Amino acid sequence: MDPQGYAVVLVAPNQTEIFGYYYHGPLPMIGLPAQRPIDPQDTLQRLADVKSHYDRVWLVSWAEQEADPKGVIADWLA
Repeated sequence: MDPQGYAVVLVAPNQTEIFGYYYHGPLPMIGLPAQRPIDPQDTLQRLADVKSHYDRVWLVSWAEQEADPKGVIADWLA
């Protein structure tokens, strides 16, 4: 797998520290949403920005009920 053009999206920005503790790979980590409670419009704009920069995205959906209870991020990525 060539990781160029890939990124990891974490459902909750504070997960980047936890995930980064275990993950030592080359992919950039992007924590979304940027605020709680989630601002769907801001999050969708940030996802559009992610799409413009990366070809593929790995989604880490852990504790998404707290950060994105309506599944805005997962639905958009699907």
